[in-house]
Amino acid sequence: RRRGRLAFAPQPAGASAAAARHLADAARAWKDGDFPHAAALGVLLFDAGKPGEAKPWLLRSRPREPEFSEARLRLATLELEAGDRPAARGAVEEATAAPPQARDRVLADRRLAQLLR
Repeated sequence: RRRGRLAFAPQPAGASAAAARHLADAARAWKDGDFPHAAALGVLLFDAGKPGEAKPWLLRSRPREPEFSEARLRLATLELEAGDRPAARGAVEEATAAPPQARDRVLADRRLAQLLR
C-alpha cells in the first residue's frame, strides 16, 4: 500500500510512467482483486503513452474513484480510435454523469463532443 501512496505524490512533468509503475506495483500487491485506484492507474498509463496497458484499468474504474470521469474520457478516446462508437458514447455518458461533471471537457474535445449528440 505504500507504493500506491508514492504514485499520488507530487510529480514533475513527464513523470506519468514512474507514477504508473508505482501504482501498478501496488495493484499487483493488492490482495482482494478490487484495486481501489484502477481509474488512476488507467489514466497514468494512458498519459504515459501505454494505451494497451491502460484500457483494462480504465474499464475497471468505478464511479466512487476520484479519477473516474477522467478514466472514462480516456476510455472513450480509445474506443473511438478503435472505431467502436457505441462503446465510446457509453464511456462519455458515464463520464458526464459522474461527479465531478466532465461535460465541459467533453464539449471542448470535438471528437468526443460529437458523441453527446
